[in-house]
Amino acid sequence: MREDQREHYKQTDDRLAHLEGSHPHRQTSSATRGCTTQRRGASNVARRRRRRDACEEGNDAESRAGQFDHDAEDVTGARGKLSATAREVRADLKHMITTKFRHVCNVSEGKMWPSPDDERKNETTGEIYLTPNFEATVNDDHNRVIFKKIAHLVWEELGVSFTTLSDSLSNRKVKWNKQSLFTFAKDTYRGFKEEWKAQNDREKAAAKNNNQQKNRWSQRRKEKADRLTTACPKYFELHGADPINIIHADHMSDEASGPEDDGESVDEWRIKMGREKGFPADTDMDGMVFMEVIKNPWRSQELGDIYHKLFQLWKASLNTKQRKRFRTMRVEGTDRVLLRIPDYTPYNFGIDTEWLEENKNHPEYQAQLKEWGAWADPPGFGSAKNEECIAEGSSRQDCEEVQPEDMGNTAGDESTDNGGAECH
Repeated sequence: MREDQREHYKQTDDRLAHLEGSHPHRQTSSATRGCTTQRRGASNVARRRRRRDACEEGNDAESRAGQFDHDAEDVTGARGKLSATAREVRADLKHMITTKFRHVCNVSEGKMWPSPDDERKNETTGEIYLTPNFEATVNDDHNRVIFKKIAHLVWEELGVSFTTLSDSLSNRKVKWNKQSLFTFAKDTYRGFKEEWKAQNDREKAAAKNNNQQKNRWSQRRKEKADRLTTACPKYFELHGADPINIIHADHMSDEASGPEDDGESVDEWRIKMGREKGFPADTDMDGMVFMEVIKNPWRSQELGDIYHKLFQLWKASLNTKQRKRFRTMRVEGTDRVLLRIPDYTPYNFGIDTEWLEENKNHPEYQAQLKEWGAWADPPGFGSAKNEECIAEGSSRQDCEEVQPEDMGNTAGDESTDNGGAECH
């Protein structure tokens, strides 16, 4: 009986695929006087789907019967309520589904989602790429055919290695099966639908790009802070002061890999960066990667100089092989400025005093700057360095290097090196 049922469902699915190929925009609802009403028989269709899903899960192999305990956690449950192990399994399976979804649709990350009206073919294999209908719902028959295809392909891949599954995937305290893959395919569709909406909504697309840029810049600041931290022991050895407490990712300067949103093209920006680095005007800039260092107007020259020394120490610690990894050219000295007030309040010596005086009462910044100027300098820096010079009898020249009047209005940066090996 079960074999007959499976054959019936297979024929039904084949028919659905055929119908969707002929009528990609067939809807399951119709408009009546401005309201959306279900077409006759829709509830029966929903009931058939539920019965079919239940039957499919009844297959011992596809339900993984006997492969998990009766009290196992279901990975399709709310993520926040799952254990760390179950979350790991959930993440692994969803990653596989997402990768396969993009593969069968031939839409890599960042690529525009095509219209379901456009037939796309793999010229090598002749395979027709699938395209979800984002104008429909997750329960649209056309989309469900795609979900089932993706779940089946991932299930087959897992089936090849069922005997050698990872410890997390074979954990008997975690329940997952083929139906779980179908559920995750639906979840992935919902995420891609937001991506599709953003691509078709300029305002959302701009917001998404801005958020992605902020994430990239934040990651670069963290990486720079990590690199400077490794140079602290050498800095202490040379200067007798430990800078570990003045290194914070929030205080690093930002670096841009493209022009500001002011009409300047990428090619124009790249030529300008090449000129700043001293390349002749006729140099072919294709393939060159630049990072334009953006000035922090709030940051003192002294703090920028310390970061610069730390960067040079970090760079000197690299061997030849490590240096080759850093091919990005950092460009300093441009007039690009961005006011990004850090959440982490800097020590007094790290603040440009003129900038603070001009902005501390500004209505827009008043709350953020409330504690600025109230953090005494750490030992060996700023005013604390001057006091140590007097106490230890250091030379006047050493002390004069950090007199407050020498603090400029703009921040230095972590590197002024024009060589080939650059910091990200």
